[in-house]
Amino acid sequence: MTPSLKAALVNGLLFPGLGHLLLRRAGRGCLFLLPTLLAGGYLLRRMAQLIMPLAEQVASGALPFDPELIAQRVEAAGLAGPAGNLAALVLLVCWLGSVLDALWLGRQHHH
Repeated sequence: MTPSLKAALVNGLLFPGLGHLLLRRAGRGCLFLLPTLLAGGYLLRRMAQLIMPLAEQVASGALPFDPELIAQRVEAAGLAGPAGNLAALVLLVCWLGSVLDALWLGRQHHH
């Protein structure tokens, strides 16, 4: 297995930009790693802000443990919104971009 294919797999299966470390391209890997961390952190923080009050309501009995009702509350909270959509897009672009970039680096190396 070529180093670029290993890097692409690490980027795709573990974390974007991490595979670039195998190629000794840490700076280039950070172009994928840092935005992914920021976007993922934003989404996780928003999700926690949404889930904690719902969990407390379920635990206190104020909200019945009804998956459909809970899903409606989650949807109404608007996690997706413009900022959430942008963060999800950043994650997608970084994930795909890091895989393709690792493969591209391997292709350049062989030419």
